Amino acid sequence: MPRECRDVPDAPPAHRETLRVRYSDTDAQGIAHHSSYILWLEEARLGWLRAIDLGYADLTAGGMFLSLVECSCRYISPAMGEDVVTVDVWVDEVSRLRVRLRYAIRRGDTLLATATTQNAFVDGDGRPRRLTADHPTWLKMREL
Repeated sequence: MPRECRDVPDAPPAHRETLRVRYSDTDAQGIAHHSSYILWLEEARLGWLRAIDLGYADLTAGGMFLSLVECSCRYISPAMGEDVVTVDVWVDEVSRLRVRLRYAIRRGDTLLATATTQNAFVDGDGRPRRLTADHPTWLKMREL
């Protein structure tokens, strides 16, 4: 089995986001630029938060932010302009300090990329903040 396929969990994803590759996502050859994949991960991450009733606006209103601290993406096959891609999200690890997610980006059955992100909870000054045991965000996330 190719390594990139081993990066995709067997379990059903926690969330699936469907996106269309915009012209502005592509280079002169019509191929999606590598930086676009990172934006798609963010869209999927925000969609996952909404799906578990944790809109990002709710987090920020409470003075808490989920800051990206690590990102890795393995590019396997190119996405082209106007392609419809799905970004599957799996929860890899959740703690009161950070969230690690795993992703698979596909066009139909074709695996385009696999990725992981790690986000840390930070305050308005960018300092790491551990969620309290009774924080509403932690109460929802610990069930995952």
